Amino acid sequence: MNISDALVGAVKLIRSVSLPETDVAQQRLQICSSCEHRAGMRCGICKCVLAAKVKYDAEHCPVGRW
Repeated sequence: MNISDALVGAVKLIRSVSLPETDVAQQRLQICSSCEHRAGMRCGICKCVLAAKVKYDAEHCPVGRW
């Protein structure tokens, strides 16, 4: 991860103030778990940490799956 990726992640986190219900986050993570773009614990496209990304309403799947 480079500094630019870290800064983008920090800005997204700060902008995202509302959390979806826990079951919504779990559903999103389940979708990610079977995605061909998953790269370990991160999205292979946007490079976000999936366990964090799925918890924020303002976030979305970069390929439109949630």
